[in-house]
This record gives sequence, C-alpha cells and structure tokens, in this order.
Amino acid sequence: MSGSDYWTKCLQCGKRFIEGMPGTTSVSCSYKCTKAAKDANRDETKAKEISRRIHKSRKQEAEIAQQIGGRRVVGSGCLPGVKGDSISPDLLVEAKFTEAEQYRLTQTEWRKVAISAAINQRTPVMQIDIQGTKLAVLAWDYFLELQGVDE
Repeated sequence: MSGSDYWTKCLQCGKRFIEGMPGTTSVSCSYKCTKAAKDANRDETKAKEISRRIHKSRKQEAEIAQQIGGRRVVGSGCLPGVKGDSISPDLLVEAKFTEAEQYRLTQTEWRKVAISAAINQRTPVMQIDIQGTKLAVLAWDYFLELQGVDE
C-alpha cells in the first residue's frame, strides 16, 4: 500500500486530506466543510421557496389586474409615483397571501395602502388570500357607497 492510498479528496472543497484524521469524515476534510455544505443546501432550499413565493405573488397580482380591468404595477409598487400591486382607473389593490391559517392586518399596513391610493386618486382595496380563500378589505365608507347607502 503506497502513501497516496491514505489520501482522499474532500467532496465539498476539493482539498486533499488523510482519511480517518480527527475532525474529518469519509467525504469531508472538516466540520466546517460539512457545515458549509449543509448551509449551501439550506440556502438553495430557501432560494427556491422565495422564488416560488414571488411567482405566486406575481400570478395573484396579474389575476387581480385582469379581474378589475387594470394592470399589474411593475415592481409591486416599489417605484415612486404608483404604489400598490394592481391598479385600475378607480382602484389601487394591494395583494397579500399566506399559507398559514391567519393573516394579521395592521393599522400601519392599511394606512400605507390608503395613503398611496389617495395620492393616486384611487380607492384602496386589499385582497388577502388565506389558504386559497380570497377576501377583499376596503374602507367602510366605500362599502356603504357600493351598497347605495347614505351615511
């Protein structure tokens, strides 16, 4: 048996190491390489989840835009001037979705949507999709107006 028979190549970083040395495994030169591989795997899984959520969000925004006779806002409202996710001549819609059993809507979140809509002279609406159940959140005054009720 020659001296090179004891050496192996780390599958994580490519360095050569002596198999069986303390701190090594049969495929990795150190704990750090094993941890780095696990972290990279975790990061890849997280990136796939983020990509899936972005795709779902864009699909939701496009569906809303088509349903209200408007358009999807490029960048989901991150550009100055036009906020919201989908807009029509009358409405500014902010879209949210969750796969959880609940969604927590805060006063601050609603206020941002309402201010953006007011600046753009539109009515604020939020579509919240909770596990496939789609809900519309709108100001009570607007709801009464839709019902033809005078305040």
